[in-house]
Amino acid sequence: VAGQKFLADLYGMLKKHSMNEADFQQMQEWFDLDAKLLWRRCPPICASHPFEDSYTILHCSAVKGHLRLCQEVLKRAPQTIDVVDKYGRQALHLAAYHGQLEIVEYLTQQTSIFLGYSPIGELAPVDVGGWTPSMYTRTGLKNLTQKLIKKTDKTLSELEEDVLALE
Repeated sequence: VAGQKFLADLYGMLKKHSMNEADFQQMQEWFDLDAKLLWRRCPPICASHPFEDSYTILHCSAVKGHLRLCQEVLKRAPQTIDVVDKYGRQALHLAAYHGQLEIVEYLTQQTSIFLGYSPIGELAPVDVGGWTPSMYTRTGLKNLTQKLIKKTDKTLSELEEDVLALE
């Protein structure tokens, strides 16, 4: 099943900002045909920003914020939650870095369920650079904030006032 064109189609679909119902159903059909896809690494031909050649489907889904696909992957292969890329990063690290807060919350919860510990504090997974998901979250929030500022005509201080008003 996993020929070059097929893999290019699969990872091309993952790079979309949002997946429609037809995309999701296509993914499910591919997983039904070849369950090993859940464990495959991103082939070099498909590795380009934001994906790297050591990412799994779960890593890619976390980067792009595809919650439903993360849920499907973990339903079919819960052990993938503990798989790391070549830098020792779990999907949780990448979701945090890319500001995918809903995915971070979901993967944190699922790590507690599947691995029996909370990935926060002393037991937090550490990548090869010594970074935990919470350290990546700081960077992710900064990137997310910068993106939001670019999309609005408000200054940073005006946005801070808006946030304070919510509290």
